[in-house]
Amino acid sequence: MKSAGGRIGEYAVVLFLVLLFYLGVLGILGIFLPSGLGLQDLMQGKDLSLARREPGPFPWYTVPPAGDDSGGMRPFVAVLADTRNVVKSRGAGAISWQNAQVGMRLVPRDAVQTAGRSGASIRFSPKDWLEMSENSLV
Repeated sequence: MKSAGGRIGEYAVVLFLVLLFYLGVLGILGIFLPSGLGLQDLMQGKDLSLARREPGPFPWYTVPPAGDDSGGMRPFVAVLADTRNVVKSRGAGAISWQNAQVGMRLVPRDAVQTAGRSGASIRFSPKDWLEMSENSLV
C-alpha cells in the first residue's frame, strides 16, 4: 500500500507527461500546418480580404454570386486558366472543397488548392499569372 505522498507524486508525474505530450502535439501541428488569422483579428471585425479597393491595370468584372437571384454583382479578380491533375476550389465562405473547373471565375477570398503531382494557372490580367505547383494553396 502506497502512502498519500507517493500517490500525489505519481499523479504529478502522470500530469506532467500528459502536458508534455499535449505540447509536443501542438508543436508538431505548428510546424506542419500553416497559421491562419488570429482570434483577435477575427473578433475585431476588420475587412481581412486581400482584394484591391481600386481598379488596377485591368478592369473589374462582375459575376452574380452563386444562388443569388437578386441581381447583385460581385467583382471577380482572377480566372482559373489551367489545371493539371487534382485541383480543388472553395468559394468565399464555403466549407467544402469542390473540383475546380478551367475558366471558373475567382472572387475575393476564394481558395484554390493543388494536390500532389498537380498544378494550376491563375490569370489576374493578360500579363499577370500565378503558376501553382503541387501541394499549394492560394
